[in-house]
Amino acid sequence: MRWLRPGEVPTLGNWFRAAGYDTHYDGKWHISHADLTDPKTGKPLATNDAKGVVDPAAVQKYLDADPLAPYGFSGWVGPEPHGALMGNSGFRRDPLFADRIVAWLKDRYNRRRAGDADALKPFLLVASFVNPHDIVLFPAWARRSPLAPSPLDPPPVPPAPTAEEDLRSKPAAQAAFREAYYSGYGPAGAIERTYRRKAQEYRDLYYRLHAEVDGPLERVRRAVTEGSTDAVLVRTSDHGDLLGAHGGLHQKWFNLYDEATRVPFVIARIGAGATSARTVDAPTSHVDLVPTLLGAAGVDVAGTAAVLAETFSEVHPLPGQNLMPVVDGAPADADRPVYLMTRDNVLEGDTGASGVARMFGVASNPPAPLRIRVPADVAGNFEGLVQRYDGRLWKLVRCFDDPGVWTEPGVRQLAFSGRGGDRYRNDVLDDQWELYDLTGDPIEAVNRWADPTLDDVRQFLRTQLKQVRAASVPERHRPWPYVGRHTPAKRGWLRF
Repeated sequence: MRWLRPGEVPTLGNWFRAAGYDTHYDGKWHISHADLTDPKTGKPLATNDAKGVVDPAAVQKYLDADPLAPYGFSGWVGPEPHGALMGNSGFRRDPLFADRIVAWLKDRYNRRRAGDADALKPFLLVASFVNPHDIVLFPAWARRSPLAPSPLDPPPVPPAPTAEEDLRSKPAAQAAFREAYYSGYGPAGAIERTYRRKAQEYRDLYYRLHAEVDGPLERVRRAVTEGSTDAVLVRTSDHGDLLGAHGGLHQKWFNLYDEATRVPFVIARIGAGATSARTVDAPTSHVDLVPTLLGAAGVDVAGTAAVLAETFSEVHPLPGQNLMPVVDGAPADADRPVYLMTRDNVLEGDTGASGVARMFGVASNPPAPLRIRVPADVAGNFEGLVQRYDGRLWKLVRCFDDPGVWTEPGVRQLAFSGRGGDRYRNDVLDDQWELYDLTGDPIEAVNRWADPTLDDVRQFLRTQLKQVRAASVPERHRPWPYVGRHTPAKRGWLRF
């Protein structure tokens, strides 16, 4: 993984600042490495403890440093809410994000009412909550959960209808990832048993985490609707979670299934031109967010792009669509092709150290039981297309190898990291495909790629995939090749 560098791709904040808006961000970021360092520990500077007690001095250090300024935002308070520490969980951090955001909104609206010229400027506010991301902590929380029984607890959540798939008709990467996933935490056998034996608790926790974040979300919504007479509110998410669907897959990697890729996209306007409730089922994409919000603000996209191009190297025509006409009642383009892509080989990393290995301080030389096993002998890149053909909605998915993102780009890829040591390959693997009739099979249980009656569908969708890919993923103005993975230090031994 590599962070976005300043001066490359302008963010939503850069676009709005260039258009004259104030821009404020609080919550999960994950776009650049913005954490400050605690000089006493050498670790990210914490702003609250495990119980959620805030350190005001540390908060002020983040506000003074303004680490997101190159990315078009102010107001961010770190550190990033990731890792196993309770103080960084969404359960602890989301209410704190809401506290700061609501306070910022109330101050802004009070100053507006007092006639403060700066406060009267339009603003873009991003409230980025963590949950339900805390589901990643399930192996630890299954032993000692911070959540007490509550009316927020859901009724028992049933397993997905595809939970017992054998995946033999799907790309090999999916079964390989399923087998390797547990090693990312620590001793794979013990972790897998936890997931299997406590599957009901696992599913229930995911839905409880949604309920937990509803409170912070509602507090921010009410602060806007009660304090402003004219605003556009947008609610969405970065990804979903498989939660054991499709043969026992977890999280969102190595696939483009509906559970991982379809998320809420809710837009409401208050004040002039207030919206009324309406549901649109046409496919959309995350790339629609920027043009839609710019459209809602009435921003001159071409003029603003010209301004941004003076200081950013990667200003390209926006690939998404402005959906505000649809929000205002126009019919959606139901035949529009939507492109999807993921290239995150999350288990490879630099050192092969599992979460338990890092906890014990052996990140550079993990012993075999604590070493991550990469998905063996498979490609890790997925791209797809959702589009209608002959009155039915289809999803085409291509699993492909790319030497440009190998462990040593263009040279070799780590293909195995289990007992017996690492093994590499330098051959490019063949593509593997999925084809789903989403109209007749919305749970994506039956891969129709090999169906001999669907030649016309395959040909049409493959042609569309090439065209939409070219439009969605432009060539960089300034190439930035991937670099090789760091070589782990010599392995040692850990007694425990």
